[in-house]
Amino acid sequence: MLENEDNNDSQNYKGTGITSTNYGYNLAGVMELRLDTRPILDQIEAFLRGKRLLGYRDGKDGFNEAVWGSIGKARANDEGIQSLLSWLEHSINSQTVQGNFSPEQYDDYICEFEIDLGEYIMINLHNWDININEIDGIINCIMKVTIPFFSRLIDNKERESYGQTMKSIESNTVEKKKGGLFGMFKN
Repeated sequence: MLENEDNNDSQNYKGTGITSTNYGYNLAGVMELRLDTRPILDQIEAFLRGKRLLGYRDGKDGFNEAVWGSIGKARANDEGIQSLLSWLEHSINSQTVQGNFSPEQYDDYICEFEIDLGEYIMINLHNWDININEIDGIINCIMKVTIPFFSRLIDNKERESYGQTMKSIESNTVEKKKGGLFGMFKN
């Protein structure tokens, strides 16, 4: 019979003298949260579309779907929004956040990222129906979300922090019984 010994994810197999602790397995969800970049990209998309997340409802496929409400007009047309999001997904993803930059490399990366983003928007300004007065606001919104995200690249701190999250501690204690082989034979 299996029973929970305490709230530290310990399991005691009653009558066997065996206790197992599997702390790390419950932290798998934490890893998913840390590596999920969808909320960041959703924030940027909502800003570009002039929308705000109102909540969630049951979707036709059985999954929750977001319910958006308009709070203004879109800052670009659909092609522009999708192009920007696609461009951003190449940088804002679970693989890139696992890099290892020195603080100087990080500063250079952020500077280059902002310049590239500005150039990409300027080149496509008219194709995406972006008002020239909105350029700074679009770039600033994106940078305010991406700068903290990319700070995880500095000095390999993100990967080092996975150690505790990924750590799985298992301990087994077997009750010592009197007698021969595994207590089956009594003296």
